[in-house]
Amino acid sequence: KDGEGNSTDEESNGSQNATEEKIDGILLSGEDRYRVVYPQNDSSIKAFALKIYDKLFELDPIVLTKPAYYTVTSDKTDPAGAKEILVGLTNRPATEKAADNLKNYPDFTITLQDGNIVILANTQARLEAAVRYFVKNMKASATGEVYYVGDPNYVDVYKGDYPSATVNGKPLKDYSIVLS
Repeated sequence: KDGEGNSTDEESNGSQNATEEKIDGILLSGEDRYRVVYPQNDSSIKAFALKIYDKLFELDPIVLTKPAYYTVTSDKTDPAGAKEILVGLTNRPATEKAADNLKNYPDFTITLQDGNIVILANTQARLEAAVRYFVKNMKASATGEVYYVGDPNYVDVYKGDYPSATVNGKPLKDYSIVLS
């Protein structure tokens, strides 16, 4: 403040910068915006992909002037260099790499692989939970940029009970499946 109690330019710039929040996360919008991709011929997973698209559409004001700014498409096409949010078991190599994160059948993962975000689970119910988690962690900055602010290498380990089926009187959860 100057001698008369008025704010100086330095102080007003400081408070202006304080209102512009810095979001730590993966930028989904802008020039290198992500497109949402689902496995070809899987309408149920397409519905999950559309939930992400809807959230992008809700958060980013650019869609008011450019409605086709974001895209949802099947994995049939693979444009070189495109950044993608891969939902479900797509034909992309990044999906296969992300599958290594799934240690237990009901786990889900959201991970950054080869510049793409992969959302993957072994069941439809858990994939839906993964999409809900992803959407919940999408945030818009004051300037309209859209970010994913969740852990970029997230694995949700299922904490519920496994089915109560038994084999020879022993609970199924006590067994492992070994592939050779």
